[in-house]
Amino acid sequence: MTRVVGFPAPGPVPIQRDVHFLSALSKLRVSSGQASGSSPRFASPLRWCMATSLCAMDEPKSRRFWTAKFTSEADQYWDRFYLRHGDRFFKDRHYLQVEFPDLAGSRRHLELGCGVGNAACPLLSAFEGMHVICCDFSQKAVETLRGRDDYDPSRMDAFVCDVAKEPLLPHLGGNQADSATLVFVLSAMHPDAMKKALEHLGEAMKTGGRVYVRDYAAEDLTHRRFGNKSSRNIRKLQENFYVRGDGTCVYYFTPKSLLQLFETSGFRAVEPVRVHTRQILNRKEDLSMDRRWIQAQFEYTGDPCVPCDWEWMHEEQEAILRHMEDLALEPGPEVVEALERIQERDELLLGCLETRPVNEFGVNLQITQAFCESEGSGLAVSVPARVFCAFMYRHPLPFAGRTACELGGGCGLCALVAVSVACCQSVTCCDCSRPVLENMENNTNCNLGRDGHLRELSPAIIQPALVRWQYLEDVQELLSKQDKGFDLVFSTGCLTHSDSFKPFFRTAERLLATDGRSVLMIAYSKRGGEEARILEDAAVAGLAPAPVTVGEHNAWIAACHEHGNDKVALSKFRRG
Repeated sequence: MTRVVGFPAPGPVPIQRDVHFLSALSKLRVSSGQASGSSPRFASPLRWCMATSLCAMDEPKSRRFWTAKFTSEADQYWDRFYLRHGDRFFKDRHYLQVEFPDLAGSRRHLELGCGVGNAACPLLSAFEGMHVICCDFSQKAVETLRGRDDYDPSRMDAFVCDVAKEPLLPHLGGNQADSATLVFVLSAMHPDAMKKALEHLGEAMKTGGRVYVRDYAAEDLTHRRFGNKSSRNIRKLQENFYVRGDGTCVYYFTPKSLLQLFETSGFRAVEPVRVHTRQILNRKEDLSMDRRWIQAQFEYTGDPCVPCDWEWMHEEQEAILRHMEDLALEPGPEVVEALERIQERDELLLGCLETRPVNEFGVNLQITQAFCESEGSGLAVSVPARVFCAFMYRHPLPFAGRTACELGGGCGLCALVAVSVACCQSVTCCDCSRPVLENMENNTNCNLGRDGHLRELSPAIIQPALVRWQYLEDVQELLSKQDKGFDLVFSTGCLTHSDSFKPFFRTAERLLATDGRSVLMIAYSKRGGEEARILEDAAVAGLAPAPVTVGEHNAWIAACHEHGNDKVALSKFRRG
């Protein structure tokens, strides 16, 4: 077999897959300028990898080999990248001082993965009192940075360092940094190396120092391209981890994976981890493309926390839901026992709650919650809840002056926004867990009345209520205080199990006023095939879909776009 110049001779290819191998080989681009009669020279390491290992990339051993190769030699591939492109590939990131204005107070700033200074140099020019220490594991990148016209050695120190393999603090002379930026840096590392890099970063940070992160998000345009049928097998090294055509690697983050990575490394989130989406229009091809990136701020505490497996929370709910076919059904001992376990779980989690400011809905709120991604926990603000709050802020008309009831009130964030921004007359917040209701009442008292930010509103405007959907007496007791029912019933993130749809809609139908103008509004995460089940179970409960107005539709689209999440749906129902 002909030897490929610059790379080892490819190994034997299984006979039964020769057709696929030859097909892949025929698509390889041979570099121009080779001597006549000389061996073919492939344009990139990945294309050689395709030729020699396409047939075996599905095999674990082969995949592990190539993953190790591309990650262990990452600095060489990035050296080649910067040798080829210099400082012409990436634009200077002048938006950082706008996105992260808190950097103005930093005097000693650390930039990891500085490349050729596209982030470090704009920060240096934006903040006069800042001294920037920056590093990269590519020797060529650091040399290019030092050769820039705006490189000021009196205010900037650039050095070569692989933060996943060697400590940072010795390079800083033992003086810890006030702040740090990681701009499209972690995604270039192997997932197993990220934690070690953050540990080295923590050693170089002062306690309370801020870390500002911006990186690639899952479902980005390039992520979807990697996932297409033609390149899925040869480019994917691990879940969400791929190799590009030039041998450099990229990882795509979800909010949950980024939050867990930092929290287990001694950092805590200062604000919710957000996914931003920007639509790019290709007028020539008449195509619209979504670019997605993830952005977050973390504070170094030095105390790593053990990530909670929030999925176990659903086990008790599922035990209850299996016995909830009819609201009038008398709960059996299994249901009672499961409810008691929920109370114990919530009491345990109460010790893990944190109070953080929320000011994205036009008001300053202090919300105590458990910061997790699960929609099943009443002690955490779910994604549908955040989108629904943004919707109320943008379109308060359906809520103004109405008496409302929230099913699954959780931390009470939606209720607080409903009374303060959307001008609801009152909100009754329902939940099945007493500890959750206590936390909800706490949040109400902290934000409303004499001791809260919204002193003009009385805490009595939000009333907590224990409502367990399988207990008919709970619903009847609530209606005894609101005999005419509610003008509006809303819920966010409650429809997490298909078994809960029927009892949920039966409860909502009983709580709606009978004047013909009352409305049920629900926000939920879209899941395959469940929309039809939702409509079916709502119809069984006597509820029919109500049209969503143009104003509501536009406000909802804007709210979803604001949170970078298009998988949250809004539905309206009225009595049939």
